Amino acid sequence: MIKLTQIQGPPTSPTLVLIPGGPGISSLSIRAMDILSRSFKLVYVDFPGTNGNPYDKDRSFDELASDLHQIIKDIPGKVITVGHSHGGFFAAEAALSALNISGVVCISTPFTEQCFQAVAENFEDKKTPALIAAEKSWDAHPSDKTFALWLAEYGELYFSPDKLSRGRELLANDPCSHKAFLHNQHDVKLMGALLDEFALWQGQKLFLSEDKGMIPTHALKKDSDIGGFSFEVIQGSSHFVMFDRPEAVARSIENKFAINKG
Repeated sequence: MIKLTQIQGPPTSPTLVLIPGGPGISSLSIRAMDILSRSFKLVYVDFPGTNGNPYDKDRSFDELASDLHQIIKDIPGKVITVGHSHGGFFAAEAALSALNISGVVCISTPFTEQCFQAVAENFEDKKTPALIAAEKSWDAHPSDKTFALWLAEYGELYFSPDKLSRGRELLANDPCSHKAFLHNQHDVKLMGALLDEFALWQGQKLFLSEDKGMIPTHALKKDSDIGGFSFEVIQGSSHFVMFDRPEAVARSIENKFAINKG
């Protein structure tokens, strides 16, 4: 089952369906986007295992995407899907199946093998001794806690310097799911074909990129071009773009999709 958290916005506004990254990270990681309730109705998504939602069984990406489609197709009015990182796969996939989706926003989503290769090279170049130690602890004793503490040590790969301490606290205490991560982590390598299919989709598309973080901007720009997105770099942000610069992200989404701003 998918857990939803709804926040009311203007009555006649479109609905944003907001999907966290991961796999295995909760919607609390993207709640900086609450400010968008000034212009949209909001629906946050938590997949099984996250944010108090029980992990009852393993589900593939296709199974989770099908479950999400069943929810989205019943939302009245216009819907825009917004996905951060891994959540961008679900945002794009939903648009291919749910007829009421008029727009898609992907935030620092690496679709192609080339983009993942750039991530791997950047990761090896920038990882710290604290991150290496946290990764070893996670590998030795996989659990929700060691998973959360591993992610919390990604440091400036994930968060801008001015948000580093708060970002670490956010992820260290995230109600995440290591089971979801272990079961779904390999799906991320299969999304190049999804991007090619999504390129033919005719709705509005916006790609928001981190500035200096885990994924090089030039690699994200290439993926954005393949998918036919409008592309914007959010200055001063790392991978958790909406946490680092929530107002800038909100303005970009409003400028593209809002009916009445503010």
